[in-house]
Amino acid sequence: MHAVVVTNNPLVASQLSATHAVELVEGSYADVLRDVRDRVHRGAVLLSHPLYGSVKPDRTPYRSVLVREREGQVDASSLHLIEAALGACGSFACAPRQFDQSVLHDFQTVDYALLGSALGAQAPGAWKGREVSA
Repeated sequence: MHAVVVTNNPLVASQLSATHAVELVEGSYADVLRDVRDRVHRGAVLLSHPLYGSVKPDRTPYRSVLVREREGQVDASSLHLIEAALGACGSFACAPRQFDQSVLHDFQTVDYALLGSALGAQAPGAWKGREVSA
């Protein structure tokens, strides 16, 4: 059993892949949530809330979720949370938005910082507010 960061955020992947297991999802915010849901159906357990940070799904293209990979029975709490997150994501009917690179980088940085809180909670002292390197 090990922790995995499931993300569509290239900044998270580049900053954490040397020290953490990272699965980069090529796709949208909802695609990340669907990937996590599939993992939960196989027995994975959520270690971070899929909607942490109060950033609405229609306001950012990036999402990172921390899970503990395992096989076995479905964790009912994790399943409930990820299904609710997918439902919330689906309730935001919005067309794909185009952002310039600086705005995308800002969204990536916010997601990275929020994920840092989850990682720090799992291993206190290990996160230490890492700076984003360009």
